[in-house]
Amino acid sequence: SIHAHQDMKNFFEYLEGEYALLIGWFQYLKRGTGDSQWIYQLVSESPSIFEDYVLHLSEAVRLLPDRPLRLSLFSQIVVGDSHAFDRHTTLGKLLLHVFAEEARFHAIEPVKIPGSNEEVNRLLLKFNILRDDITNFATVVNIYAETIEGYHPMWESAAHSHSVMNVPMRELINIVAAYPANENQTVWVVENPVIFSNILDEVPNVPMICTQGKFNLATLELLDRLVEEECTIRYCGDITPDGIRRAERLLMRYPENS
Repeated sequence: SIHAHQDMKNFFEYLEGEYALLIGWFQYLKRGTGDSQWIYQLVSESPSIFEDYVLHLSEAVRLLPDRPLRLSLFSQIVVGDSHAFDRHTTLGKLLLHVFAEEARFHAIEPVKIPGSNEEVNRLLLKFNILRDDITNFATVVNIYAETIEGYHPMWESAAHSHSVMNVPMRELINIVAAYPANENQTVWVVENPVIFSNILDEVPNVPMICTQGKFNLATLELLDRLVEEECTIRYCGDITPDGIRRAERLLMRYPENS
């Protein structure tokens, strides 16, 4: 077993030589920061089991998809087990640590493991991995969308009939452009579903997204597409601390378009 800090450092240096794709991660681990202590514990308990984990992590980095792929399918390809990288498993936690280290803005920052499901989903998506592509959806009305093939008929039909759609992430990842279905370049982001419905009763052709009080991944993905088409985003929410925070988040994310 490995205990002393120097022994640990030597072990990580050995791994650097064997698994070059993870070299940045090993260099980070050698710093012995607080977020890495549980990993030191794993190494202390069994360096050989830890190296087995590293083998899978190295394969995961080598086989990162170039377009979004479901996590279960990615796990099956890399490890031969569709649950291998689940969030509660040791391997899943290690993969998140590898990704969080890679996604840091500055080398001096400590690694911050995402806490909420939404943060985990967002981190995985940076590496083209989707944990759940069905229950994460955006609620939209009067918006056109295009795939690489051109107009998307489902969005077109829904906009023509002013029908509200819940569009899951599975569909949104194929969208390359989105814009309002009228000549106005404004899309309203409405927090409250009842108000969303009331507005639609009065103004059936207004382009809107309903957030139901939170910005999930699918909604942000759609907003990103809209902003790329130079749409203006208008927020309609409660004047509460949470409502103001969400308005501020939109303003910070799209300073030129809010």
